[in-house]
Amino acid sequence: MQIKVMRQILEWNEDVSNKVRSLLQEKNVYMINLMGSPGSGKTTQAKLLAKELNIPLIATGDLVRSAINDNYKNYKKIVDGGNLLPDNVVFEIIKDEIEKLDINRGFIIEGFPRTIGQAKIFDEYLKVNDTLIDFVFYLQISKEELLERIHKRKYTDKRYTGNCLDRECH
Repeated sequence: MQIKVMRQILEWNEDVSNKVRSLLQEKNVYMINLMGSPGSGKTTQAKLLAKELNIPLIATGDLVRSAINDNYKNYKKIVDGGNLLPDNVVFEIIKDEIEKLDINRGFIIEGFPRTIGQAKIFDEYLKVNDTLIDFVFYLQISKEELLERIHKRKYTDKRYTGNCLDRECH
């Protein structure tokens, strides 16, 4: 599903940095969404873009992990029970972060939406707030590279220490 208010969807590949710089020179305020498989480099690329453009980053995975680890609203119990957080719950976590920002400065959001339900909720939110996502970048890497990154992440990435992914490693 494509969120209706998106202006442009580009596929991310190794040659994209010059294309991105060219596109981003067109305006001063950006609403950018980075999407892709876990391990595709969304957070890494989003941090680089946020720094270069001097705009805030909404790192979905970090926010959700923080809410779970802080046991905010018993989210930890849901996840420990082997379930994903419901779409509306993930959206509320993201919305709370968006509403802390000066949206007129723009922002980068990575890893959201992940489901059709989240996309529909986000689409409605953007319409109600008369906001457009200017660019959506999909980071695509080979299956082999993805598997290698995920394997390394399971054993070395501090983001996963103590959560369900860590338990699956042992």
